[in-house]
Amino acid sequence: MTRAIAIALVLASSAVANADITMMDHSPVGHTDIVVNGPQQPPPPQQPVVVQPQPVVETNPNDVDYDYMNAGVFSSGAVLFGGSYLASVIVAGSSDHPGADRLFVPVLGPWLALGDWGNCNVSNPGCDSNTSDKVLLVADGIVQAAGVLTMMDGLIWPSSHKRVVVADTKVHFAPTGAGGMVFGHF
Repeated sequence: MTRAIAIALVLASSAVANADITMMDHSPVGHTDIVVNGPQQPPPPQQPVVVQPQPVVETNPNDVDYDYMNAGVFSSGAVLFGGSYLASVIVAGSSDHPGADRLFVPVLGPWLALGDWGNCNVSNPGCDSNTSDKVLLVADGIVQAAGVLTMMDGLIWPSSHKRVVVADTKVHFAPTGAGGMVFGHF
């Protein structure tokens, strides 16, 4: 309650302080009338007018930037090759299977290991893991070769993009006391 009274007093005192007091002399005897006009609202500020024309696009068909390589394609191939070769190195280091030491050779290693992996009769139930190993060796050889071919693709066919220049044509107009002003980037 006291806060509301304090706020009302502050508002009332600011209204009296802002009042326009005009003294008017009506009588020849020296009697003076005091006329108090209430606070006048200042005119609302004028917002600047912003004119935004369509941007000017400057293109030249011969203005093409070529990169020395296609980094995205090369990186994809490197990740593909690196992941499959890392798996081959881990198997080569941890396995005592005949032909596993050939997996240290990149790209050709899985194919060389496939020839040394050994044969097993399909009717033997113990050959299931041998067949699975051979399928994984073939898959590893294909993925390593695909990774190397993708890296070569990224080096042989570089990426390119057209250079486009967009001009900034934003113009501002703001009224002033003596007229107006125009500013912006031209």
